[in-house]
Amino acid sequence: MTAISEQALQMYWLSMIVRGSRVTLVDGRVAEVLSPGIWNRDAGPDFSNARIRIEGRVWAGNVEMHVRASDWYRHGHDGDEAYGSVILHVVCADDGRVTTSGGHELPQASVSLPEHFLKSVDVLTGRGEPYMRCALTDGFLRSLSGLQVCDWLSTLLAERCR
Repeated sequence: MTAISEQALQMYWLSMIVRGSRVTLVDGRVAEVLSPGIWNRDAGPDFSNARIRIEGRVWAGNVEMHVRASDWYRHGHDGDEAYGSVILHVVCADDGRVTTSGGHELPQASVSLPEHFLKSVDVLTGRGEPYMRCALTDGFLRSLSGLQVCDWLSTLLAERCR
């Protein structure tokens, strides 16, 4: 099995535009992803200016990602005010709840990254096979509507230009 990295989780979050726009929180509520935000590749939360809707209320702020929820504490985010505006914590392994420096418990989503997605990330980041077979052969592109493909390509173009 391919190892899960924080970078793979971040890429998966960006793909929310293509996959759909809902994640189930660990407390059972559903969060609708209105905007995944802008990927921050420097210090600070992983995505800024994200928008999510939980129980009819729209939240705007930052999203932080970790392989394990406990990485929040291991990285010292609980005492760092830069993480006080985080509105959602996205993890692969839910090994505990997290709080901000102000003691506020964050909504947390635990997601599973499909193996085919992880293999694609490995190829794109140079850790996988030296070539990527055409995505049409594994059915991924065929599973998307024309509108989803158009939105995805527009997003990729904007990200490339940025």
